[in-house]
Amino acid sequence: MARKSTNADILLRVQTVYGWLTEGNSRSTIVSKGSELWGITDRQVDNYIAKAREMLEQDSNMSRQAFL
Repeated sequence: MARKSTNADILLRVQTVYGWLTEGNSRSTIVSKGSELWGITDRQVDNYIAKAREMLEQDSNMSRQAFL
């Protein structure tokens, strides 16, 4: 049985998926990469995609003054 991912593992994976999303990768590509790289299910990768999209939304809502 595989070990449970730590919070640090999860954060790193979400940040990796964030990068893949910003590069324009499709869901299927991200699922393939994530499953192959981390040995996890499609559903788990979808959870990381959802968290990464939340991060993208938060980043895009940042005010210009805060950004500068």
